[in-house]
Amino acid sequence: MLTHRNLVAVKCQVEAGALIGENWRTLGIVPFFHIYGLVALMNFPLYFGGLCVTMPRFDLAQLLRHVQGHELTHLYLVPPIVLALAKHPLVDQFDLSSVKLVHSGGAPLEEALQQACPARLRCLVTHDRDEPSVPRYPARPRARPRRGRWPHPPQHGGEDRGPRERRRAARGRARRDLRARAERHEGLPKLARGHRRSVKELIKCKGMQVAAAELEGLLLTHPAVADAAVIPSPNEEAGEVPKAFVVLRTPLDPDALMEFIACCVAPHKKIRRVQILDAIPRSASGKVRRVLVEQERAAQRAG
Repeated sequence: MLTHRNLVAVKCQVEAGALIGENWRTLGIVPFFHIYGLVALMNFPLYFGGLCVTMPRFDLAQLLRHVQGHELTHLYLVPPIVLALAKHPLVDQFDLSSVKLVHSGGAPLEEALQQACPARLRCLVTHDRDEPSVPRYPARPRARPRRGRWPHPPQHGGEDRGPRERRRAARGRARRDLRARAERHEGLPKLARGHRRSVKELIKCKGMQVAAAELEGLLLTHPAVADAAVIPSPNEEAGEVPKAFVVLRTPLDPDALMEFIACCVAPHKKIRRVQILDAIPRSASGKVRRVLVEQERAAQRAG
């Protein structure tokens, strides 16, 4: 659970990285039930008194009309929408000069998009790597914030300790609050540690979280599957998609296995790729997914 202090801390992080001006205007396209949409697109505009134009679902043409018509200045998006802004020809038909900041969160943003989007929109583009509430910045942004400093929350005593220390400080308050609550309540330390382990094994597909263990459990219910592992596989449109590695007892078409899982899960949890193996590789400590993830990344770089 999140405390009021948690939400205030994240609000401060958004404010520090927002390049705020008198005409701060944003677009409510990320669902408000996500912490990303809740903080950046619902709580923060209410706190700041800014304009948030909401959309019930993503439509690129409608999004572009809102940006041009309302002269929106800050766009908090997910990688598939950033991809559309960077590459879709429809973007050239609209005036997006009012946009000062595009922030991508909820899933990893490919390096090519980190370069292509600011080059096309001529604005600062920031992105999350592993902390959805903390803004991250490219190595060479097209514009720097005012006063020549990166917009992270100030340190105690107004010190400027460098980018790494500032990032740690931005994450620290919410984490310290969680640890303090865990110490006060019996049982919470175990829950906190378990949560940390599970987060590392989540797949971020179009900003939605997919648990690898859930899909592995479903795969093992199929009579033809002897062993299975699921990992995130990079995808230009979705950020990541679930990819399954399976060991078969009897021959089975991969498409049939994907259809079997699709009948059991929500659309964003569908397995999009299947690879048949003779055995699931494991590290010396018994880790399964780490070995496969490293192999998948090596294959992506080679290909």
